[in-house]
Amino acid sequence: MRVVHDREATRAEHAVDRIISIVGQPFFLALTALFIMAWMVVGLLRATKWPDHYPFPFLNLAISAVAICIAILILASQRRADRLAQRRQQLALEVALLAEHKTSKIIDLMEELRRDLPNVHKRIDLEAIEMSSKSDHGTVLDIIEKRTVSQAADGKSDGAGS
Repeated sequence: MRVVHDREATRAEHAVDRIISIVGQPFFLALTALFIMAWMVVGLLRATKWPDHYPFPFLNLAISAVAICIAILILASQRRADRLAQRRQQLALEVALLAEHKTSKIIDLMEELRRDLPNVHKRIDLEAIEMSSKSDHGTVLDIIEKRTVSQAADGKSDGAGS
């Protein structure tokens, strides 16, 4: 799944990931701090040809522009990572549903075997019958959605009152 996700990425998305991997390193932070300090030292020494002196408006503008660009890069990278996380969640859900189906079938087969064996005592196992029946996933989804909506409404009312 990860390989397919990487293969489906555009060149721009790969470039964003590479840039974010560089910007996210401690080395980049140290390099940025050294650059800012050097800029300020040169500006404070009042070098005649230096265009930016105290209070450093050009440095301020440059730092703001870079910060906006980094924020946008992080958001773009996070969006792509979220797509992979959604795929993983979907796969986990499908595996869980398949496992539930298989477990239900195994219980059903064991109950059928128990009924067919002549030397096993005949009894009704309500729990086994319930476990062998298929779940109504639509109803479960509706209940989850109702709980999510009610929890969101409770959270809004709690936040407004404080």
